[in-house]
Amino acid sequence: MELLAHLTMFNAVSRSINRVEVPQSADRKYDYVVSFKDAVTIVRKYFRLFCNDPPERLFAELLCFTRPVQSGRADKRNMKPKSAIWFVYRVA
Repeated sequence: MELLAHLTMFNAVSRSINRVEVPQSADRKYDYVVSFKDAVTIVRKYFRLFCNDPPERLFAELLCFTRPVQSGRADKRNMKPKSAIWFVYRVA
């Protein structure tokens, strides 16, 4: 049941994000999309309160939380392997 609830919420948030038109302009450096993390919070608020507000209000609120799309990383991540830490000092 919990898995089904999570999948349903994921689909509701994804569909809400897809319905929002984020205006793009040529003078900006990056393209912008709606932040999924903030969208989850907003959609949960609307589901929890059983709002009778029109969906346009939800979409307008989603449009306030955008983030730039940046492809790739500037620097390669240096992953250092770490060994396991044994808890032998607790055996006393």
